[in-house]
Amino acid sequence: MRISCRPGDDGYPAYQALPDGVTATIRLDGKLIKHCVTACSKTGYVLRIETDGKGKPIVNAKGDAVKYEQLHGKVEIQIKGASR
Repeated sequence: MRISCRPGDDGYPAYQALPDGVTATIRLDGKLIKHCVTACSKTGYVLRIETDGKGKPIVNAKGDAVKYEQLHGKVEIQIKGASR
């Protein structure tokens, strides 16, 4: 499964299909991943926003965008939330 909140990514339709109140929890090698924007369990890939020691997003040198980091390992995507 692949899910992404980035328009144009292959996982974006899965993200758009989530009903209100339903979220995706991402784990990499068993560890919860926060600030995740893309996750793929098939390829073991996670893209997340880089954060400082206080959990605040790190911006690039120009100050006009956040920095991202790629992580690899065993990716688990859990969909949970309101049941209908």
